[in-house]
Amino acid sequence: MCTYVIPPAGGSVRDKTSLEARVMKKNIRIEIKDERESARDFIKAWQRAEKGMTLEGPVERIYFEDLGTLLRVLTPRRLEALKTVHDRGPMSVRPLAKTLGRD
Repeated sequence: MCTYVIPPAGGSVRDKTSLEARVMKKNIRIEIKDERESARDFIKAWQRAEKGMTLEGPVERIYFEDLGTLLRVLTPRRLEALKTVHDRGPMSVRPLAKTLGRD
């Protein structure tokens, strides 16, 4: 498994009041995990829940089956757009394009 984490942008989200601003400051985990590994994780979580054990809190994740698929889908320019939205918060396509110099 390979994991890439986009960390929260610098600064505090306490001064932001909108739900969108708080949501955008979460870590996003981008992982390579095949079907078998995903199924094992699901079964382990199910078994922990059945035993009444504390479950892991929500984690924002994007899974890819292999590195080739990740690199085809998450190109450097798309990763740049994802990081920009993560750092600056929600915005429509036009302002995002202008921010990235793709207008």
